[in-house]
Amino acid sequence: MVVNSSYNRLPSLHLSLARVSVSVRYTATGAEIAGLAISLDRQERGQGPHSAVQELQQSMGIPVISIIQLADLIEILDESNSYGDHVEDVLSYRRKYGVIS
Repeated sequence: MVVNSSYNRLPSLHLSLARVSVSVRYTATGAEIAGLAISLDRQERGQGPHSAVQELQQSMGIPVISIIQLADLIEILDESNSYGDHVEDVLSYRRKYGVIS
């Protein structure tokens, strides 16, 4: 599994971009944002004691819903005959950046 090292140095970068994206869309349309959907909640540590997604929810005051969480992905990989060899890489990522060890 190849993981971009510059991206890993900023694990909550995608949530910062989400804040900007939501802010721009709100300003441009005048619409009220009801929530944010993300494809994968990587369950990363935030700046404080909460996960990055929890911090985003609190700072923006909107729900953030994910299609799948990292824990789900790990379970799927672990049960997979085709992709099971990637489990250790993902577990290593979770140990380094995750709120769940």
